[in-house]
Amino acid sequence: MLSISKFAICINIVLALLKIIAGKIFYSMSLLSDGLNSLSDLITNVLVIVGLKVGSNPEDKEHPFGHGKIESVFSVIIGTFIMITAFELIKDNFSKLISFNSENNVNTTFIPIIITVLAILIKIFQLVFMQKKAKKYNNALINSLLADYKTDIVISTSVLIGLTLSKIHPAFDTIVGFIVSMYIIKSGYELIKENSLILLDSQDDALIEKIRSEILQFEEIENAHDFRMTTSGKDIYMFVDVRMDKNKTIEEAHDITNKISKKIKHKYKNIKRLLIHIEPVYEDD
Repeated sequence: MLSISKFAICINIVLALLKIIAGKIFYSMSLLSDGLNSLSDLITNVLVIVGLKVGSNPEDKEHPFGHGKIESVFSVIIGTFIMITAFELIKDNFSKLISFNSENNVNTTFIPIIITVLAILIKIFQLVFMQKKAKKYNNALINSLLADYKTDIVISTSVLIGLTLSKIHPAFDTIVGFIVSMYIIKSGYELIKENSLILLDSQDDALIEKIRSEILQFEEIENAHDFRMTTSGKDIYMFVDVRMDKNKTIEEAHDITNKISKKIKHKYKNIKRLLIHIEPVYEDD
């Protein structure tokens, strides 16, 4: 997985240089915006390498839930970089719109269009390749990378439209650059929000209800309550209190909870540990 991220860095270096240089030479704000977005992708790929390396470390005494949360930390940083880049692009596009003149009009040759088409094809290849890998690895950082690739394809396609329409009027290129920047901000915000909820241990109510139903299928369990969960990378650690007959021996109660745990972990592969606390049921309950 690390070798794939390193390869992605090389691709983004080439794409960023091509787009930024072409954007400067041909006065294309949309292509320049796309180039700066590719530059932010470089930072993203570097963070993915660091995050995957640290996050893959196993559980230890000081980190009983593993190091998976570092993936969400880096995903928040990635989202922040995306938003900062987008705000800079909005400022540049707005400045060009209000000071529009013939000297800085986009040069409507086919070279910027060819570069953009090439970028779209490369990103589609990356997306398809990474989607296959995501099924195997499935973690927050790779999902962040997938979201970033989809955004890149949308952005580059919008740039292609803007460059084509700029043959009608040069303002179209700047307008598309502005729209692209707004879309980048939205993507960055959603990335930050999703991973911030993970870091804050937001509870997945839908998953909890599914686990509650699974537990109550065991006739020995009278009640299941006080569910708590924490997410670390792709792994979920869940805690629950259950009530069963007070006359059960410790060994019998242990066997029941062990069966429950095995069944749920087999069905829900991302649940790494299910800790069940047993409470007795009395006649007056």
